[in-house]
Parts: sequence; C-alpha cells; structure tokens
Amino acid sequence: MNPLEAVKKELSEHFHDESRRIIFRSKVENLEKGEKCNSFFFKNIHSAHTPLVQLRNREGILCDTKEDIRKAVTDVYGDLYSEKRSDGDQAEKFFSGIPRKVSTPAREVLNAPLTLEELHLAVKSFKSGKTPGSDGLPIEFYTSLWDLLGPDLLELYEEMEQERVMPHTLREGMIALLYKHKGKRCDLKNWRPISLLNVDYKILAKTMVNRLKGVMGEMVHPDQTCGVPGRRVADSLALIRDTIQYITDRNIRAALVCLDQEKAFDRVSHEFIERVLPGFGLGERFCNYVKIMYTDIFSSVMVNGWKTDPFPIRSGGRQGCPLSPSLFVLVIEILAEYIRKNPNIRGIPTPGDAKKEVKCTLYMDDVTLFCTDGKSVQSLLEACKDFGKASGAKINVDKSQAKLFGSCDLCKEPLPFPIEARLVKILGIWFADQVQQRKAGTNDSQAETGLLELETPEH
Repeated sequence: MNPLEAVKKELSEHFHDESRRIIFRSKVENLEKGEKCNSFFFKNIHSAHTPLVQLRNREGILCDTKEDIRKAVTDVYGDLYSEKRSDGDQAEKFFSGIPRKVSTPAREVLNAPLTLEELHLAVKSFKSGKTPGSDGLPIEFYTSLWDLLGPDLLELYEEMEQERVMPHTLREGMIALLYKHKGKRCDLKNWRPISLLNVDYKILAKTMVNRLKGVMGEMVHPDQTCGVPGRRVADSLALIRDTIQYITDRNIRAALVCLDQEKAFDRVSHEFIERVLPGFGLGERFCNYVKIMYTDIFSSVMVNGWKTDPFPIRSGGRQGCPLSPSLFVLVIEILAEYIRKNPNIRGIPTPGDAKKEVKCTLYMDDVTLFCTDGKSVQSLLEACKDFGKASGAKINVDKSQAKLFGSCDLCKEPLPFPIEARLVKILGIWFADQVQQRKAGTNDSQAETGLLELETPEH
C-alpha cells in the first residue's frame, strides 16, 4: 500500500469513528446500524426540532431574524435569572419560626467527607441514554470507566471544597427549549427551559440529594408531599378530597385557594437560599457545597442550532439539576410554616380536635389552602406578598384560582385571580362539591370521591 492510500484509509477510518460518536450523541433512534453522517442523517436530526422562526422580545416586538431571536432569548432569560434582592426585614419574619431542624446525628451524616462509594451510588442512579451537557460526555462514559475516573472525581470535589469554586465546565449550563404544545410558539413563555448540565456536576448534585433525602422528613411538614421519601402526590389529593367532602357535608363556609408560583424556583434569590439551609441546621460542609454549586454559574440557550451568549444565573436553580427540587421544597416550606402559624389565617377545624386545622397542602410549587373567611384570604395574600419581597418569589396569577363553599364572603378587595363557580383543577384533578356534582349528573361513586376527572399530574 502506497503512502497516499494509507493516508486515505486512515482518514476514512477517522471520519467513520467520528460519525459513530455523533450518532451516539444525537439520540436519533431511527437510523439503521452503521449509518454515516450523510444527508439522510442530518435530515432526521433537523426534522426532530422545529426551528423558532418568530419570537416576541420583552418589548412585545415580533423578531424574525437569527440575530434578533437570539438576543430576545438572551434578554428574557437574562432577566429571569438576574439577581433578586432579599428584603432582610421581611426575611427575618419568615426565618424566626423554623420549628423543625435536623437532629445532631443527621447533621453529622450530612457533613461527613465525601466517599468514593456514595459517588458511585450516584452514578448508578442515573438512567442511560440521556442527553449529555456541553462537554458531550454521557453517563455511560462514567459508568464504563468508573474505576479510572472515580478517584479523580473525588479529588476534584475535595479541591472544590477547599478552593470554594467549581471549574468552568461544571459551572456551565446549556438550555434547550421544549415547546409545551399550547399557546403561540412565538411566545417564549410557552417553551420549557431544560438545562443540560455536565455529568460530573450532576454526580456531585445527586450525591448531595441522596444525603438530603434521609433528613427531609425531619424538616418538612407532612403537608408537603413532594421530595420526601415515602410521601406521594395521592396523599395531597386525598386530603383535598376529604376536606371538600367534610365542608360540603356540614355546610361550612370556606374558600379553597390554589396558588401557583410564577417560574417557581427560577425566581428565588440565592441570598435567600443561603439563609434557608443553615436555618434548618444542615451544617457547614453541606451548606458550603451548595453555595459553591450556585456561585458564578452561567448558561447559554440553544436556538435553532446556535448558542446564545452566556448569561449569569444569580437566582433560582436550573431545571435539570438534581438538587433544585429538594432546595425548592425547603424554600417553600418557609412560607408554608408561616401560614400554618399565622393566627389571622383560619383553616378548617378538624373533627374531634378544634385546635387543629387543615390549612394547606403542598406539592412542590402548587400550594392549596383552605380559609374560613375573607380576612383569612386577605392575610394569606399579604403573607405571599411579603414572602415575595423576602425571597423573590411571585404568584402566577394565570394559574392561581379560588373556589367558594357555603355562603363564604371573601374580602372586599377583589382577588388577583379568578373565582371558579363550579370546578377547580388541582394537580391535574378536577374537584367539585357534592351539590355541584349531582347537578352535573355524576354517579354516586364519583360524588363520594369528590373527583370528576382523572388526569396525569403535571409534576
């Protein structure tokens, strides 16, 4: 074989290997085995992603050029994740009454040095076939080479703790936009941002989550059914159903208020989060790791195959980060506990013990509350407003709603969200009182359960 043919063969093998790597990372499942990077390959990739041809910017102007669309996306998400200041006076009001803190043995477990075994446990918990982050290294890479990579990762995390900073690649996120299939495609609010994070970051985040799971039940009230092992969304739905039935059977005046947090965890101030963790007594090492993971992080958005300029993430978490849901549960628990203890917010007295009340039930950012008079509703709205000043959170008016039972008279000031006359939808389930169910012609079994329609919960 002459030198020219040898070079051609080597080049051909290189392109073949490169095509296999691209196919592996592309997640295109309908390619035949051995398909190379030809026109058929790229046609399949592009057909799976409908491009954004028009988009409204934050001023409401419709953009249709590549540069304008990318700028509009950067502006919107740059504003969303911009720094949200925490009002110290308002925050103190919410932090002053945290009743449940982790026990000393649990705190010692949380703050123990990282081990190779728990990092490996985190690696094994990830599902295969997931899209990797910006470095292109999937979980299969770490699974296959764990014996080689594990000790180096452990050393990296220990060095991060000492230096109080993450490497550039661990701080970087890449946001993919997924259309929600509702509303206009040109409105960015109808696209769900999913952060693609590098696996070496997610391994550390998952390790922190695994440690936190063991103590969540000590900190979070049974009213919250998300993020706590052993609790289910069905528990929240059953409590709502039984309370509605109790109210209608005894003709109790009450208001059911369903609050939805706008952009949920994306808006919460990092300054507020830093106060939440020690407030629950989680300990120095754990708190330091979380602070490191949320300091100087940044993201870019993939739009039509192009990456926008990076922007800093100074509030909230990143959807796709394993730690974000657990942190948000702790954040929203601060508000829930304030509501439970607020004497101006009167709930439904429980049968047999009038001193106990059913006030609220939560599943992540969906907060469902029962109030017995207009003053309670007004006090509830004021509490949410103050919590927004303290944390940066904000009520989503479009998704919040209320429903009245009996002859309940709400506050004189109108609510910022609608009052439902007949049905109310909570966590994908339609609820109504028994009288309305009979008017709607439902059968006895439906009237007993208090559910008119069953759908898959959105969370």
